[in-house]
Amino acid sequence: MKVSDYIVDYLVSIGVNTAFGITGSVIAPLLDAFGRTKKVRFITSQHEQASSMAADAYARVSGNLGVAITTSGPGATNLITGICCSWFDSIPTLSITGQVHSQFTKGNLPVKQVGFQETDVVSIVKTITKYAVMIKDPKMIRYELEKAVHIAKSGRPGPVLIDLPADIQIAEVDEKKLISFKEKIKMDTETKESVKEKIQVYLKDLQKAQRPVVLVGGGIIHSKMIKELKELLKTLKVPVVLTWAAIDVLDEEYLLYRGRIGTYGQRGANLTFQNADLLLSLGSRHDGRQTGGLVDSFAREAKRYIIDIDSDELNHQQVKGHVNIHADLRDFIAILKSSLGKNKINKFESWLAKTKEWQKKYPVVLPEYKKAKSRLNGYAFMELLSEILEPNDVIVGDCGGNIVHLAQAFKIKKGQQIITSWAHSPMGYSYAASLGAYFAKKSKTKNVICTIGDGGMQINMQELQTMKAYNIPVKVFILNNETYGIIKQFQDLYLNFRHFVSDLKGGYTHPDFSKVAQAYGIHTEIIKNYSEAKRKIKKVLSYKGPVICDVKTDINTILIPRLGWNTGIEDQYPYLDRKELFSNLYIKPLVNKAAIQNIQP
Repeated sequence: MKVSDYIVDYLVSIGVNTAFGITGSVIAPLLDAFGRTKKVRFITSQHEQASSMAADAYARVSGNLGVAITTSGPGATNLITGICCSWFDSIPTLSITGQVHSQFTKGNLPVKQVGFQETDVVSIVKTITKYAVMIKDPKMIRYELEKAVHIAKSGRPGPVLIDLPADIQIAEVDEKKLISFKEKIKMDTETKESVKEKIQVYLKDLQKAQRPVVLVGGGIIHSKMIKELKELLKTLKVPVVLTWAAIDVLDEEYLLYRGRIGTYGQRGANLTFQNADLLLSLGSRHDGRQTGGLVDSFAREAKRYIIDIDSDELNHQQVKGHVNIHADLRDFIAILKSSLGKNKINKFESWLAKTKEWQKKYPVVLPEYKKAKSRLNGYAFMELLSEILEPNDVIVGDCGGNIVHLAQAFKIKKGQQIITSWAHSPMGYSYAASLGAYFAKKSKTKNVICTIGDGGMQINMQELQTMKAYNIPVKVFILNNETYGIIKQFQDLYLNFRHFVSDLKGGYTHPDFSKVAQAYGIHTEIIKNYSEAKRKIKKVLSYKGPVICDVKTDINTILIPRLGWNTGIEDQYPYLDRKELFSNLYIKPLVNKAAIQNIQP
């Protein structure tokens, strides 16, 4: 059989049912193999960037490997932004790039290029992949495929890339004689005995604690331990807060859930987290979007137990753990659950009640947000959308103000998945990604939703053709404030209200999205104000095919609550009255001069 046919069969064997990409002269042989089978779909995007983002989302939603396939040179380099999304968020994807005939690869020659469109993509992506290799011998195809996929899925997951010269693709191989990859990449984690010892110390601290908190990060999703986490929390019975990357791990009604933390976190969640005297952090790297500028203020009076599978994260911490545990969450949760059965756990009823009080007292969406007669408040729209959507729906968010609205105001229902590129966060991700998410959705998922800003929609708008060609019934809500809202807010705060290339007067422009979508033959809707929003959202969701809905949101976007750089995350803007803030603190307050002078951060 040909190498190309072997690759297709292998992908089918590991459960991949959809791949994304664009053809080209040096990848055509592999794509021909896709065209000759009905076992796997190949979705043709209009830009390779969209292919890699679709593959990334496919992996997030399915829990399996996402696959993007393109030609050499510009086809390969166009994948890079999507590969970055997978790298920074630890998503297992496989990029297969065509390469010029082996005879015309430059190898170690000190020249730029030998073959037409030859590009050393392996070297280019070394720092944003777990593994990248050019296959030079067709007999190594099984070994390299198995190795790449094993690396992508093992330990802390991530993207891999295989570069495939055109002559290798059409080479004949004897499947029975191909070399397999038998070695397993072992994680150099702590021994289970060491983990048990540290857990015993944690349990002793838990006995003494008054205000324990569990912080759950994206690592819990990568370890596929959400069910086991919930069983653990039932026994611990302490308040739980989430990072943005773990936004959909617990639904809004979960008894111990207290919200999402960070610089743009929910105020009640931040108060819960910052007041902790004992922290158990599961699979979070505590980046700047969580901590704010005063890193030392983060969980500053808590004894911090930090569990991570990545030793580099533990060895180079922004937030220092008092006890660091280098372990796979699968092992850690199993050991902790077993240990809890042998220990008496205190009840934290008054602490649970207080944290619930904060959660209710400080909602993100205020009543006045829903009273605007023209254009919508973004927070009000997101909350309303969350109320209407079904359990098990998939929501794909974009970046900037759009993702802030979603992360702060959206109320998660059971089974829903909220995905975006949390760390790399490129504009346009959610539209391309939502198409990939659709092909990975579960049978019980009714709706796949894309939320995106007017700026972001223009980055991958060419994928309207993909949506139309495959009749992909994704519902796209464009939160159209006619600006780069989060940049405009930054300019207001730090650049004396100079909105250069961030609004219509400053040079930013956008098209009539309805007319553009209609030109592709896609149904459109427009939501002009909050009073018609509920009816229009339901109309969009009931439509059988794809829909582009232009949601007219407030041009003067204000993203609050938010943090400045001069205090801890418990003290967000708009500032609480100092007496009220201090009454909420069990910890020593920090001096916030901006709050005292009522100056915006």
